[in-house]
Amino acid sequence: MIKYLLKSDYIFMKKKLKKHLLVYFSILLVFILFGKNLNLINTSKLYLDSLGLKISSNNDFISILIFLYHNILIIYFQFLLFTKDLKNSPNNLFLRIRIKKWYFIKALSIIIFTIGIKFILHLFITVLFYFLYKNLEIGLYLCLKYFIISFIYTIIIENILMIVYLLKNKIFKFLLISIILVLLYIKKLPLNILLLTKNISLVFIILCVLFISNILLFSKNYLYVFEKEA
Repeated sequence: MIKYLLKSDYIFMKKKLKKHLLVYFSILLVFILFGKNLNLINTSKLYLDSLGLKISSNNDFISILIFLYHNILIIYFQFLLFTKDLKNSPNNLFLRIRIKKWYFIKALSIIIFTIGIKFILHLFITVLFYFLYKNLEIGLYLCLKYFIISFIYTIIIENILMIVYLLKNKIFKFLLISIILVLLYIKKLPLNILLLTKNISLVFIILCVLFISNILLFSKNYLYVFEKEA
């Protein structure tokens, strides 16, 4: 059953991704060439901006747009992948599989998808920078570090938004969204994601809390989710 669901998700995403990935990488290519030609920021900052890891102080507006573009696209596919099986009745879906097990498999699919997209993204941008810039100083260690940080950050965002999606109580949902928006404003996000490395143990605790919260929420409110997607 696990193998079947993962394979089904893979085939689904493979069909959906083709056109979107072409547009995705085309926009990133234009952004990188635009930054290079105008020479607005140095190579290292432009590299981090392109990966959606850091907002350049000299190029705030465009950097923020790229940051948002990275995350919005991946989150869009996250919810597309999560909701694709919710068109049938819960009785049909959970006839041969438990609710929590289904959610775990779906979360695993999303994690695999996120890793795949992030890997392709980092490889594409790093290779492109090596061709375009002679003064880029980045080794295998930094590439791996940036990849892991970007992946963890995206998974945190995905899980936070999943909680918002799964909440049935509109008051709780409104309060959570309000808290997130206030934090965004106070911290002047998008933040420098590289700060995650300073609190890696806290990050993993947050991830565990978010994941467990989502499993419990889905187990409790799965009928509500089915009604929304029906």
